[in-house]
Amino acid sequence: MPEGSDINKKKSAAFVLLCISTCLEMPLEDAAELITEGGNDAGVDGLHVGEVEDGEFLITVFQGKYKVKDLEGEAIVEDMNYMRVLVGRVSVQEIHRLFNDHGDKLLERNIRRYLGLHTNRVNTAIHETLCDPERSDKFYFYNNGITVVCDKFDYNAFQTSDYKVQLKNMQVINGGQTWIKP
Repeated sequence: MPEGSDINKKKSAAFVLLCISTCLEMPLEDAAELITEGGNDAGVDGLHVGEVEDGEFLITVFQGKYKVKDLEGEAIVEDMNYMRVLVGRVSVQEIHRLFNDHGDKLLERNIRRYLGLHTNRVNTAIHETLCDPERSDKFYFYNNGITVVCDKFDYNAFQTSDYKVQLKNMQVINGGQTWIKP
């Protein structure tokens, strides 16, 4: 782990350590040995060289970027068919806070909730992807994002990014099963 007091560098290194441990299914102590630290490392934060099998070996390179922001990046706002759409990114911590504050009320109109948490093929597959070490690294690509509907939303249209959005009667209609505890 990085020396000194920069908490963001420590968080970044801890995240890379957790990724190495999870992806390679090894204890944190062993994963710590794979962390590359210092300058002139071409941006590589961790490196694993696999066992030689049939004259070949697998090399896994880890690189992490840790940035601190309240709301992540730019958003697209578009009016269509008398409705307004906002597409953007929200921090996981904010989604977690919303579910802690409002609980299952956010999922009342979610079809996955109606179909049952893990009682159908799709929900079971989503859960298995998240828990499967061989496929969990692709979880974002298989299950990217959540869809929220609301009666009304307000934001400062003069901003180009980092919107503070106010929603009225928010409902998570797709993606909520990721947040429901099995």
